[in-house]
Amino acid sequence: MEYVDTLISKGKIYTLKEGGDLVEALAIDKGKIIFAGSKDESQKYIASEIVDLGGKTVISGMGDSHLHLYAYCQNKALINLESVKSMDALIQTIRARALETEKGRWLKGVGFDQNKYPESRLPNRWDLDKISREHPIVIRRCCLHVMVANSLAIEMASITEEDIKKFDGLIELDDRGEMTGIFREAATSIFDDIVPDPLSEAEVKQKIMLEVFDEMVSKGITIIHTYSANIWNYFEDIDTYRLLESEGKLPIRIIVNLDELFENDGINWDD
Repeated sequence: MEYVDTLISKGKIYTLKEGGDLVEALAIDKGKIIFAGSKDESQKYIASEIVDLGGKTVISGMGDSHLHLYAYCQNKALINLESVKSMDALIQTIRARALETEKGRWLKGVGFDQNKYPESRLPNRWDLDKISREHPIVIRRCCLHVMVANSLAIEMASITEEDIKKFDGLIELDDRGEMTGIFREAATSIFDDIVPDPLSEAEVKQKIMLEVFDEMVSKGITIIHTYSANIWNYFEDIDTYRLLESEGKLPIRIIVNLDELFENDGINWDD
C-alpha cells in the first residue's frame, strides 16, 4: 500500500494524453498527480482525502493565455457599468456612488457599452457633468480603448493645445473645437498620472486579488499568462504575487510577461 494526499475516484477523467482517453481515478501527492488509471488499480493507495466523483467528469485546468492581471484587479475596484443599458441608467449608477463619496475624490467606472443603449452613442463630458461637477469622473468603455471624462477631470488634466496636436484626433473635439470628453487609444494616458490607483493600499489590493483568483478557480482556470503593457500604463505587481505564493494563498500559477526591459532594481532573475 502507498500513502498519498488525495485519491479521486469513480469518475470520467480526461487525461488529454490521447483524444478521448479516459481514466476512473487519480492519486495526488504533494501537489502532483502520481497515478491515473482504473478504480480497481487505485485501491493500492491510502489517502488522507478521498473524493468520490459519483460519475462526474473531470478535465485538466484551463489557462488564460492573455490577461492584464493587475489592470483587471484595478477594474474590479471601480464602478461596474457592464450591466447598464441606457445613458440614464449609466448616469444614475455613477450618481449613486457620488452620493456616498467625498467631494473632490475621483469616481471611476469601467465596462460600459454604448451599443446596448437606445441612444447608441458614447457618453460625453456633459453627460458626466450631470452626475457631479464636484467629483472628477472618468469611465472606460468595455474595450478599454476609450475613456470619457467630465469637465472637472479634464480641467485637472491641464490639457494643452500641444496635447491635442500630439494625439492627432484621439482627443475628440466638437464643431466649436471644444473637447467632448472622449479620449481614444493613447490619449487616455493623459489621465495616468492624476487618477489614483484603486489598489494603492496593500490590504485592499490583496483582498481584491484573492477574490479574482477565487473567481478564476471557480471557472476552472488554474494558470494565467499576464502581460505588462507600458504604453497603456498596465504594470504587474510581481512582489505581491510572490508574497501571496509564499503565504500559501495563491491558488493558480501566474506567468508574468514584461513588454519592456528596465533597470536592474534588485530583481533576482534566477528565481
